[in-house]
Amino acid sequence: MKISKMITILLPALVMVVYLLIFNYDLLGISGLNRKGWLLTILPAAFLIQGIASVITKTNIFVTLIVSCLAYFGLLYLSLETSDISYLILYLIVYAVGYVIGWFVRKSK
Repeated sequence: MKISKMITILLPALVMVVYLLIFNYDLLGISGLNRKGWLLTILPAAFLIQGIASVITKTNIFVTLIVSCLAYFGLLYLSLETSDISYLILYLIVYAVGYVIGWFVRKSK
């Protein structure tokens, strides 16, 4: 498997690991950031980029979504409140928007 496909599949999962490092374990020493702001800006951006990249790299949409959703459930279990499950719907919508954008970009070439 190409490295570009691996990055496409793991991008949101890697962002979630950074989230854990920052907010739960304070390994980077910047724990003063807003948790909800991160959930509403950084993670959706990662899903948007993943949607665009999955079309461009021709990565299987189901594999990328399953890995990202499993990573989010792991983050939910380790760090978040159960009410944060509703953000997953937002992330899936943002992923779909990114997928459509990527599809248009690929068609225009």
